[in-house]
Amino acid sequence: MWQEVLAVDSKLSQFRPIMAQDKDLRPLYLKRRLQLLQDQMAERPTTPSGGGGGPMRNKKYLSLRVKLLKRQFGLPSDVLSLKSLSISAAAPDYAHAMSHHDMINENEPYLLPEHRDQTRYTYHGVHHIFDQHREAITRLKFLHNDDHTFVCSSMDGLLSICDLQTASFVTLPGHSEGVVDFDISESNQFVVSCSLDGSLILWDLLKRTQLRCVRDFEGASRGASYLYFCRFLPLNNNLIVCGVSSGTVRLINISTGKFIQDGSPMLGKSLSVEVNQQGSLLWVGNDRGNIESFRLINCKKGGKIQKGSRASLGEHHPVTSLAMRNSVSKLHLGPVLLVNLGTNHLHLFKITNEFGSLESLMEFKSDLRPSLMCSLFAPILSVREGTCVVGGADDGTLAFFDLEKISNAGRNSCVNKLQGHSKPVISLGFSFNEDFLASADSSGQIIVWKK
Repeated sequence: MWQEVLAVDSKLSQFRPIMAQDKDLRPLYLKRRLQLLQDQMAERPTTPSGGGGGPMRNKKYLSLRVKLLKRQFGLPSDVLSLKSLSISAAAPDYAHAMSHHDMINENEPYLLPEHRDQTRYTYHGVHHIFDQHREAITRLKFLHNDDHTFVCSSMDGLLSICDLQTASFVTLPGHSEGVVDFDISESNQFVVSCSLDGSLILWDLLKRTQLRCVRDFEGASRGASYLYFCRFLPLNNNLIVCGVSSGTVRLINISTGKFIQDGSPMLGKSLSVEVNQQGSLLWVGNDRGNIESFRLINCKKGGKIQKGSRASLGEHHPVTSLAMRNSVSKLHLGPVLLVNLGTNHLHLFKITNEFGSLESLMEFKSDLRPSLMCSLFAPILSVREGTCVVGGADDGTLAFFDLEKISNAGRNSCVNKLQGHSKPVISLGFSFNEDFLASADSSGQIIVWKK
């Protein structure tokens, strides 16, 4: 029930005079309210007793709260309707979030969330909020096969290692400018990060120390350059593939700090990157609406980059996110690539050959306004119905889509929606068992949602 209360307060807070005057205070208010609600409900028993009134009493309370808030701010009745109310975040462990299909309807009986089909996509509360960064979070990723530790990078020049069990974090200073990307080795022992200062740093994740720093990616005679992305190659974690601002994709042996070849040129500014699990293909999306593939050859020994193919999705529409999946069995598909295009569109492509060529499978426009910023597959597909994709938008919302319903009905199918951010959501990360979903926005705030 408290999710609906928070959603009401979140939507109506924009009409509060103090919130309108101070935009920085609004996210602070919402964050503090989330924490207070969680603390308050943690002190209550998980079963109704004493003064409890059950679902009907909660429904009456929510209805009365909406009326009082409208009256206080002098708002017309159509500003917020209970029937169109979408869910924000915050709740104790026993509460359940509801999708936009689960809104209160005076003419229908109240159904407990555990009896609804959408519960497989439900994140019912906020586990913790991290706010140690003062600028945008550029990337967020849980450790491999780990459900309590994740790493994030920020434009304030820092990386953070966050522990959900202790609600603590450790920062890794080393870059002098914004950290645009990082990756975690398969063993969870090392992290490699790249920055606008032109440096590539290898970190020991266990000791929290810096092991190596590499610069001068284009040579001193060519002037300064910075990096767009960096990735460990799955078959050989000594090799790092990185994108340079001059428009080249390069391989570097991080153990020796030496570059393996001159690099393969590409057009446009790189905004997103993905490597397949076999480490044989790399896709890069740019600000011109193009996706270029590269073959990674002989990675176990020396390594070499070879250009593959190019797919054009739309002129001047940036490719903001890429996510690859080896198989989507429910849809009877082979390897696929999920693509976010900066026009409110999601594309699903089939990978057709060893050069990474793409064949369009489906395209759909999101209900979210404005556009989607990032999306990824939910890690667990085999134990439930549906194929889940989660997207973050620049209006601060997170939406859960079922690709099977989209495929069958030929339309968008949003099965759940979360609200909590006041800035664009630009990075998402699942723990490997889906117990936690972490989302980060352009203000540096990270919300960890609990299932």
